Amino acid sequence: MEEAKLPELREEVIELILCWLPVKSLIRFTCVSKHFHSIILSDAKFANFHFQAARDRKTLTRRLLYSIEGSPRVESIDLETPYLGDCSFAAGKPEPEPAAGEVFLLGSCNGFVFLGSDEQVFYMWNPSTGFSKKLVKLPDTGVKHDREMFCGVGYLPATDDYRVFVTYFGYYGDPYDYEAAIFSSTANAWEILEFNDLDISPAEGTLWKETLHWLDYRLDIVAFDLAQRKDHKFKKMLPPKGLYEKNERRDYNDIIQLSARECLLLVRFLNKASRGIHVWVMREYDMPDSWTKLFNLKFSDPPKERWRYIRGVWVMETSTVFKILVGDRNERALVKILHKDDKCSFCMVEGMCESVSYQESLLPIDD
Repeated sequence: MEEAKLPELREEVIELILCWLPVKSLIRFTCVSKHFHSIILSDAKFANFHFQAARDRKTLTRRLLYSIEGSPRVESIDLETPYLGDCSFAAGKPEPEPAAGEVFLLGSCNGFVFLGSDEQVFYMWNPSTGFSKKLVKLPDTGVKHDREMFCGVGYLPATDDYRVFVTYFGYYGDPYDYEAAIFSSTANAWEILEFNDLDISPAEGTLWKETLHWLDYRLDIVAFDLAQRKDHKFKKMLPPKGLYEKNERRDYNDIIQLSARECLLLVRFLNKASRGIHVWVMREYDMPDSWTKLFNLKFSDPPKERWRYIRGVWVMETSTVFKILVGDRNERALVKILHKDDKCSFCMVEGMCESVSYQESLLPIDD
């Protein structure tokens, strides 16, 4: 008897099935056939459909990318794993590889990571697909750059424009020389901004509402709207009035950080690790009275290592992850707290330098 042939699936059915799969699985499936390879890595329409569907279902995979001290290499950690002790590490490097030296991670948006090198060369890179693009060179204004101050990345959907914001200062002037610039992917150009010294610690800006946010040393929130057309100005917003309880004196050993998860978040790490963290949410943007305490966490099993400083925090649906410096040698480690039971997992990460979280995506990089 002749063997029955199964009917071939229509193209739209194949794409609909693939759309339900995570990026990691789809990258593996590029080896199945040239057709699958073309859909997954070359079809911009499918990539956008997959990203939007995963975002609507809240199934985007979040990873932490970090640079290796003294090396152009980067590695990543799956932040979705229940316990950091069981997390998987993935090694890699952007292609083409930046100039020799450490990689500076400027921020991420829609699965893209923006990074730079010591020679002021910048790249746009999708770690999931491996595709990258070298950005136009930052104009030479005569400022002798010594180190990066604060930076950030965002996306303007109305114009399909990725914006990269960077600031630098040098020790060579009196007063110090400062420089700020913003890159536009649609214009494929940098714009040098007038920049006055701000009391902001070096950090990646937290993106919300097409605006980057940092904390200054007085705990005010400094905001920069990436969609500004003229008069690139910073504005300030107030932190929660109840950040400290009534009659509670401000403890300068506490650490305050910004994060974002469907709203702008402010996270307070109490001065003793065993006491935990408080998380506040701004229910209505730029409305100080709308700050509401989202939850408190007291660690049921805090790490025994002495914490020296916290360099980043990522609040997710089911857990909070933050990077800390521990011990006298300032070794880097990650701490993850599960919201449901306050359980804490701890993972030392050898060689970790700068870090940025990103969501896996198949989105292409336009030439």
